Amino acid sequence: MGKAKRPDSSQERIFKGLANHRRLQILRILQNRGPVSLDKVAEICGIQAPTACEHARKLRLAGLVFRRRLRRCIHLELTERGQFALQVSAQLESATARPLPSAQPFKKGSGGANN
Repeated sequence: MGKAKRPDSSQERIFKGLANHRRLQILRILQNRGPVSLDKVAEICGIQAPTACEHARKLRLAGLVFRRRLRRCIHLELTERGQFALQVSAQLESATARPLPSAQPFKKGSGGANN
């Protein structure tokens, strides 16, 4: 018997929303420009409208953006969660720019879990 698929948690949806360079680009566009139409997002990113729509859907499911329909046009806007996620992303990015502390090799008998 196969494993039952469990629903995504809120945290998993957030990380999935951030786990794509194009979605991060869309979030940064919204951060810099404010609300932007989905067509304009596609144009700026150099992608087709259906692709932009799918990225927007995943960002919306993660709670990182919300969409507003104005006449025939859909506009995306960053949520508070989206703003916070970009701040955390920037902090992680700056942390990865610093060299990691060198790892000390595990020595037998040094009080590790295998003693």
